[in-house]
Amino acid sequence: MIENDLALLLKYPLISCEIHDGTKHYRGLLTVKNQDHELHVVETTKKGGVQFQIETDLGSDVDNSVSKFTSTNILDFFDKTVAFLESQPLSQNIPENQVHVFRRVLYEYSEFIKFHIKIKTSHISEDLSRIRTVTVDEGGREHLLDIAVDFNETKDIYHPLNLCLPEQFSKDFDKNFANLTEIYSKFLATIETLQPFFDVLDDLDRSCCVLDPEKPTRRDCHRRIWLGQNLSVVIMVDPLNINVRPDLKFLGPERLILEYREKLNKKLNDWNENTNMLQGLLDILEIESFPSKPQTNQEVLMDIGECSICFSLRFNNKLPEVICSNKSCENFYHIDCLYELIQNEFLIKFVDNVQIVKREFHVHCQMLQMIPRASI
Repeated sequence: MIENDLALLLKYPLISCEIHDGTKHYRGLLTVKNQDHELHVVETTKKGGVQFQIETDLGSDVDNSVSKFTSTNILDFFDKTVAFLESQPLSQNIPENQVHVFRRVLYEYSEFIKFHIKIKTSHISEDLSRIRTVTVDEGGREHLLDIAVDFNETKDIYHPLNLCLPEQFSKDFDKNFANLTEIYSKFLATIETLQPFFDVLDDLDRSCCVLDPEKPTRRDCHRRIWLGQNLSVVIMVDPLNINVRPDLKFLGPERLILEYREKLNKKLNDWNENTNMLQGLLDILEIESFPSKPQTNQEVLMDIGECSICFSLRFNNKLPEVICSNKSCENFYHIDCLYELIQNEFLIKFVDNVQIVKREFHVHCQMLQMIPRASI
């Protein structure tokens, strides 16, 4: 019995057997002339022998003809059914065969996980449509490779999804690939190239209070670092030139930014490309260390303050980037909010995400007073 079940699985992998009230039912897809056909076969025992009753998507005439076959077991019955159907002119309005793709995916996946020793974990979904593999790099960091299987393709059937890589690298994976090894080898080579970049990000995330992104990933090439009350710096890291001084942009009131800007201008040419980036930043900013992370980020976020236009801390997943230069004001604003304010005659504020209220914006900020009155 076990040998028959195994032989059935190997030869007809898309057909499964279920037993209801002592009767065997076979359901699934049968491949004929590169086309899949749905079927349901009931196996019954009569007078010491077995009898098979079949229902397919080919019509009652075909079903009645096939059900008359005499077979000793289900495997023999399916063999005779396939031989009969291959001799018949079948309708062309039948879904294209995908069995060969299933077999290909199963075979390639089994070879893939045996061959690549750097794989930590790997999983394939029950419908064979997704493959998720985790690998570990030299720094002990885990990287997820998520692959979708495109059953509508015949050659390049594998497509990577949601790679946590900088944009210029993830673009190289925005296509279909012919086999799993091709994707994985390219993925490993990219990770190896980006090891210094990942090291820099890890140093910044460990040693600084990162305000933005809210949840930093290896896809993000920037870090907004807290320097003190109402003061932060945005660091832009080039993944391919991590020894070069990164672009720095200070955010905060002009009176607080001025000191750091002067330090930076004096030491622009003193950047040492042989020093790691974290130490290089400390040197040109003339500080011993970046401010330590508080127990919670709430204290830091209170320093930043919400936008005085949308009254929210984050808008489009961004913190306020502009602060009024008026010392008696120093209100915070999102750049997007300022742009919308200039474009519209009235400020539109959403209340409870349902009711829309239009009201005039009362100009109280020196920076906003520079916007033409007709615009607000």
